[in-house]
Amino acid sequence: MKLRATILLILIPLLVYTQQTKEPAFHIWDKGYCNFTSFGYLIGSGQDEKTFVPSLQMEHNYRFNKNFAFGLYTGADCLDITVATIGPHLKIFFPHSNNKTSLFIGSAIGGSLVLKDKKIEHVEITDTGGGRFANIEIGISIRDKSKIGFFVASGYRHQQISYTLKDSRVNSINKAITYNRFVLKFGIRI
Repeated sequence: MKLRATILLILIPLLVYTQQTKEPAFHIWDKGYCNFTSFGYLIGSGQDEKTFVPSLQMEHNYRFNKNFAFGLYTGADCLDITVATIGPHLKIFFPHSNNKTSLFIGSAIGGSLVLKDKKIEHVEITDTGGGRFANIEIGISIRDKSKIGFFVASGYRHQQISYTLKDSRVNSINKAITYNRFVLKFGIRI
């Protein structure tokens, strides 16, 4: 009796182990909503006084398959004045065979809204308007088996801002400032 009980106790874990279902293959991508939230810097000289400009961006995407996502690009950049950017966003992924990393290329175009009027000493500015922006980036997304991943990206940002000056000789003068910057950012992917 003791021998049978011992054999049964040894066989129970083996039987239970063989009955376990295997987890489905892990994918770095899931069809549906995905969010990329990043903090980074716009680096370079331009027509402003700042070399390193902080930037906070969110990309709200719908991922159609493992290679393609489309959505809305929003954010804020602290140039000479703070601007809020908004526009359509396209991201193309190149998943690695290990299913934990994915290279990507992203691009966005759109408009920006100025959150505060520009000020220049001894000049009266009557209106500060937004402008166009264009962004292109390349990066890598790293994720383990959880839903949250991390990414690093670099790229190029073109930003325009317009404003209207009041002059004593002429009624108004429209001016534009152009910012061309290298982008370096890191963030989380949900």
